[in-house]
Amino acid sequence: MRLNSECREFLGNKRNCTVSEKGKIFRLINDSGFEFAVFKVDACLIKDNYEQKCDYLFLVDKNQECAAYFIELKGTDLNKAISQILNSIDILYKSFHEHKIYARIVGTRVTPNIKSRRAKLDEKVKQFGGDLIIASKPELKETI
Repeated sequence: MRLNSECREFLGNKRNCTVSEKGKIFRLINDSGFEFAVFKVDACLIKDNYEQKCDYLFLVDKNQECAAYFIELKGTDLNKAISQILNSIDILYKSFHEHKIYARIVGTRVTPNIKSRRAKLDEKVKQFGGDLIIASKPELKETI
């Protein structure tokens, strides 16, 4: 499965790239000058209205290592955010199976009853050499 280039919102190596939705912001700080692409996942890469999907996907070419960042910008329903990222990984990972996979959720607050779902997502991304960050603040910055 190739990723639809019509869903690509950016391709290049700019130093600062931001995506936002509902007052939540994910900012990629590209101090290394790596080439990367930003894709809209919801209603573009995954069009099915019945599928849960995350908001954005960042694909970063770190020379010898590639990375995929699944981004969900969420209000308060972190259980749903975790499900959206898990489902997006399941649907899309074959397109970049050699990438390390990272999950990033930007939400208003971390809900205490998400431990088992969080553990499942954490295990999934660690399987692909990545990690999970859930930020309970309006903006999350990731430096590469």
